[in-house]
Amino acid sequence: MVASMAPAKKSLTQHIMEQLMKTGYPLEIEVSDIMEHDWSVFNNLPYVDEKESKTREIDIYAVHLSEPAQITERKSAFFIATSAVVECKKSDTQAWVFFTRPVKYQFLLNLGEGQTHDFLQVFSEGKKRFIDELALPNLHYANFTRVAHTYSEVKIQGTSSGKSEIFEASNQLMSYISSELHGVHGSYSGDTSRRSIHLRFPIIVFDGRLYEAIVKAGNLELKEATHMLLKTQTSAHAITGRNASYIIDIVTKESLGELLGELNADITSIRAYFNSHNEELRKKADDLVSRCVAPPKVF
Repeated sequence: MVASMAPAKKSLTQHIMEQLMKTGYPLEIEVSDIMEHDWSVFNNLPYVDEKESKTREIDIYAVHLSEPAQITERKSAFFIATSAVVECKKSDTQAWVFFTRPVKYQFLLNLGEGQTHDFLQVFSEGKKRFIDELALPNLHYANFTRVAHTYSEVKIQGTSSGKSEIFEASNQLMSYISSELHGVHGSYSGDTSRRSIHLRFPIIVFDGRLYEAIVKAGNLELKEATHMLLKTQTSAHAITGRNASYIIDIVTKESLGELLGELNADITSIRAYFNSHNEELRKKADDLVSRCVAPPKVF
């Protein structure tokens, strides 16, 4: 009778590697490596969550490499700051399902109020945005005919963590962007000559099973997906105090490269718009700021 062989005991290194691969840290490094071709990438940046007065970290903050060239080339009176803010999530136990609805008004599917900030908001005390006065080119968001407003995480194996990773990630993105742009707002210090426009692209990269759910006449259709949009909002924006919308790209690790190519095209078209309309937009900006800024009192 042959004795059964006991399974080989795992080494400590094997155990540590297995545990790490269950986390999102390797994914974060992969995403960082992919982005570094066109972005300057910063990992685990701390920030203060103003609602909870806690210090938190964002997985990835990245500045587009084309941004510094604006200073040396000086083609436009405007400085367009373009950044991506990314949370990385991985799950072998939960499928992510996003319920989408048709886009009724395409013009609403663009940069959300919460992810932009410009000089006019400073001088109008949050009442006006310069980009609302412009006919900006369509961005990659306009390619979508359906957008998600709600979602679910469905257990496919193992045990549930008991928390919503989608909710956590989307709120982390909005909280970070709000905190950062609030800092930008306070940095102007009455300098009416500055013409900066800040655009933030929030992204969740998911390594796992991603689905789009479509409900029609009580019937549910489920489709595997690689890239969707989630439209959500904060209850009180740090600058305006009002609700502010965000559009978040939800993308699989495999489709991240395609999304980054779309963001490159977005940034190129935005900068080209400002360069080609430079004098017209400069005059418009000066006029709008002059209406907002009260003349100094004479005693």
